[in-house]
Amino acid sequence: MVAAGALNKDDPRPVSGKTFEAAFYAELLSEIPTLVSPSGMELAMGATRAQFVSLAADGVLTPRIDVPTIKLPWRVSDGLALVVELKEMAEPVEPSDQHWESIQSAKSRSSISVGTIVAAVRDGRLRLGLRTDVAGYAGFCVLKMDINGMDQSIRLETGHSHVTAAAFGRSVGKRGQSWFKRLSVAGPTPTTHLPHPKWGGMRIYVSPADQAAFHERFMTPSTMAKEADEDRRVIISKLKAAGIASFAPNDEDYGRLYLRSEVEGILAQP
Repeated sequence: MVAAGALNKDDPRPVSGKTFEAAFYAELLSEIPTLVSPSGMELAMGATRAQFVSLAADGVLTPRIDVPTIKLPWRVSDGLALVVELKEMAEPVEPSDQHWESIQSAKSRSSISVGTIVAAVRDGRLRLGLRTDVAGYAGFCVLKMDINGMDQSIRLETGHSHVTAAAFGRSVGKRGQSWFKRLSVAGPTPTTHLPHPKWGGMRIYVSPADQAAFHERFMTPSTMAKEADEDRRVIISKLKAAGIASFAPNDEDYGRLYLRSEVEGILAQP
């Protein structure tokens, strides 16, 4: 509840004397009994420990409660949803077909992150296979020749100062790139479109000017914490107390994204 902002970590009262508004945190309270450990997620997804660690490290999967000391921070539904999503994009691969390798093996061989590989699958830039003799996440695989080509394209991309939407999202503490694509398409923040050096077609990048424009208008818990030099959980609690809602025009959900003009005054408060 401290991580959610319901309680202050410095509250000197005994546990029995700490209270919060239960109705406001009803969703979290209902989820807590269903949360599982990393091993619980691995079992539900059919993933190895290394595979799960890579998914978590790259933000493909994020814990419901992002506190290192919590032993049961994961939602099984998140892991199962990922497996279902990938299955819908995968083609069957026979056990004897050596042209394919597991996503984890591709990561180890090429040093391309699992997050980058999954993003490329979602964008349609990588074919995804599913071994017919392996159940769950461990059965997903990619073509070795595609990974080799992707490795080359990543090296070519470093020739300009623009970053991908996913990389920019990570820099402001947000995982995935769909939120930023939707935001830019809607118009509130600019992006730059350039041809992909390997795969062809136009791809969304974020130039230095685009990044400056975003930061001039928007803030995330991560960027607020850096600017204010304050714990992001404390900042979120302040925003809730002040009634500051996240940026959601026309009920579009961009997660914890805020207008700088609405939060700067709150950040300045002691």
